Amino acid sequence: MKGLEEYIRKNRDQLDVDQPENDRIWAEIRVQSEKRSRPGLSLLRIAATLLILFGSVYLFYTQVLMRVESSGKENAISLGDISESLAEKENFYLMAITRRWEEIQQFEYNRDELKVLFDELEYLDHLDNEYLQDLEEMGANEKVIRSMLNNYEKRIRVLEKILAEIEKKENHENTRIQISV
Repeated sequence: MKGLEEYIRKNRDQLDVDQPENDRIWAEIRVQSEKRSRPGLSLLRIAATLLILFGSVYLFYTQVLMRVESSGKENAISLGDISESLAEKENFYLMAITRRWEEIQQFEYNRDELKVLFDELEYLDHLDNEYLQDLEEMGANEKVIRSMLNNYEKRIRVLEKILAEIEKKENHENTRIQISV
């Protein structure tokens, strides 16, 4: 104890500092933050963002191309040609469908295991093409419009079922791996 008191008495001038040593404090903060930052992680985030962005554009572009090819005309009629409110509804459904596809594409899955659901999706796509043809031939027919909107809702539900099945299988496999470890 006497050694500590003696040390404090001898070095009192150096220990009594009215202002903190800002340069030393900031140097320590910089060192600590450099230890925490990982440059590879930010590159990974940028790559993931770009992948999602390009995937979204690709899916939207293929949806538009499928419509143009299926109708055989570049100026195919859509719900947006009938009214602004229908355009908003159609865009809402198309964005929801695209979002579900993006979520599904994030997983690895066996399409054959979900064949029934994918077959149902193909059938709904076929119906959508027929509705577009009917819309073109009949104009703003209320039954056709209701059927198209209904079809969009069904597609969303089927995509959600696919996503739920993939996630269920994924969770089951993760549980099995944890149990075996």
